[in-house]
Amino acid sequence: MKEAKILIVEDENIVALNLQTRLKSLGYQVAGMASTGEDAVKKCAETMPDLVLMDIMLRGEMDGVAAADQIREKYHVPVVYLTAYADDVTLERAKVTEPFGYMLKPFEVKEIRTTIEIALYKHRMDRLLQESEERYSVAVHGSNDGIWDWDLVKNQVYYSPRWKAILGCTDAEIGNTPEEWLSRVHPEEREALDMAIERHLAAVTPHMECEFRILAKNGQHRWVFARGLAVRGTGGKAIRMAGSLADITRRHQAEEKLVRMTEHDPITDLLTESAFLEKLYHAAGGSRDSTVMRLSLTKFNSVYAAQGPASAHDLAAHAAKVMISRLTSGAIARLFGGEFAILLADADPVRVKLLLTEITQDLDRLSIPCVTGFAILKAGGDYNLALCEAAKY
Repeated sequence: MKEAKILIVEDENIVALNLQTRLKSLGYQVAGMASTGEDAVKKCAETMPDLVLMDIMLRGEMDGVAAADQIREKYHVPVVYLTAYADDVTLERAKVTEPFGYMLKPFEVKEIRTTIEIALYKHRMDRLLQESEERYSVAVHGSNDGIWDWDLVKNQVYYSPRWKAILGCTDAEIGNTPEEWLSRVHPEEREALDMAIERHLAAVTPHMECEFRILAKNGQHRWVFARGLAVRGTGGKAIRMAGSLADITRRHQAEEKLVRMTEHDPITDLLTESAFLEKLYHAAGGSRDSTVMRLSLTKFNSVYAAQGPASAHDLAAHAAKVMISRLTSGAIARLFGGEFAILLADADPVRVKLLLTEITQDLDRLSIPCVTGFAILKAGGDYNLALCEAAKY
């Protein structure tokens, strides 16, 4: 490790020379000596020492406290005060300049080394802490996440301004209790969040992660992702947990839109064949019989061939609206072209025939003729077979 450079500020020449000799004997470099506050500030700028030994009671317009204050503000160099005596007012002023120590005259060699090494170490640690905090601040602001810090002993939570802004709240609108967070979680996800927190606090999981909806100020729920890490005390008991909150609402909206695009026909907004088969599969695995209905637009292929796809798709869209208007429950799908299918929980053939008749009559009034058929899907039965049976118009 390189030798520390030390600037001596002392207006008594004999004391300054004695201190210089002792510092050199201890292996330190003397960056220079000053006898006034003004000269101390100037030489600090010129030499940039690692430490300043500053006499509090300097003669002249600028005493040691004023000089130390400028050195701290301008150059961030640590200062250790030298003093034989100082009144209470001066000492209070000295405290404000955040000194790294005091040495009482006359000096002992052991005291000099101990005080200087402690001051240098504390300054290094303060710089490392400041750099760490700056990196943390940049990372937090760059990620646009909200920060929370839960004191589990006091049961109080710090919520950062960004955390509150995700909910559309100002800093003053959210307090410091856990319920400010937990009471806003959507009931469907509250249990999962509680479980994630409890498992991590019990050291079952290495960290806490949970995705949930949270109530915003505007009355709407936003999707968020919370992660956290516990700080443990004696015996491994968690005494604190801190982490981040990310707004993932847009991601969820994009995912929902993508799912809808894959499960719904873009022309009619009805279910696609694959989505409908999934529902048939679950219906067949249930405990109740249901009905599978088929409907085919007889003009679809001829209109497609003569007038093009736009006109044919118009027929399909109008037919879809009719089916939707007649069904209060169940699932409707466009399988392909002018072919449609309906899954209905009702397994009464009379009511099913009546429904198909009503749909057929509505379509006839729109000059969209069709043929229909249906089959009963037994609980535990073959849903593919039922779908084929329903197509035997």
